[in-house]
Amino acid sequence: AELRSYFTTDELTQDEDIRLQSYIARNVFEQEIKECKDATEYLKSLDMIASVQVVKGPELLRPLELINKTNQFNLNGLRETRESWSRFFTSGYRVFQVSLRDRLSDHGVVLVSVVQESGNTLKVIHLVMSCRVFSRDLERGFIHYILRCYTNPDDLKVLFQYRKTKKNKPLQTFIENISEKEDATDYYELKKSILLDKLEYPVFDGRINE
Repeated sequence: AELRSYFTTDELTQDEDIRLQSYIARNVFEQEIKECKDATEYLKSLDMIASVQVVKGPELLRPLELINKTNQFNLNGLRETRESWSRFFTSGYRVFQVSLRDRLSDHGVVLVSVVQESGNTLKVIHLVMSCRVFSRDLERGFIHYILRCYTNPDDLKVLFQYRKTKKNKPLQTFIENISEKEDATDYYELKKSILLDKLEYPVFDGRINE
């Protein structure tokens, strides 16, 4: 209730309408992919377009809402207050939000990540994604896309601040497929082989909106 109090009525109505249409689209998606003969071809046919935006300040609260409400695809289950959220807009951090649209719906903002940059090391502090867009490879596409935005992605060391929870099984499967636990820390390091993936969907719109 406290978080919702920072949104205007118009913002809430628009956001809730997008989410309602997205849930309806999710039902259509689940039925269509169940009936299709080739899941890969079906996913291509959705014409998914993802847009990445750098969040500039803590006043944009949809990313915070997604972090605090997401359970299944949540890197570590950590929650943030408005005060703790503000620290991510100091030097050394970048906050990303990803919107998705396809032929079924405009899904709005469905993925949020907080990354700490230090030299050639990227620490992923938060990675959350809405259950409305599961099974579309958006999470893998996002990691791939962000790495490709750096000049020398092969030189980057990407660490995930990953922790199992009782509810984040979908996230566990993803992280344990793309990373390996560091021996001396609690972090999981991204496997370099992910850069060799040839991802045909979703299509990212080619730029990060600063």
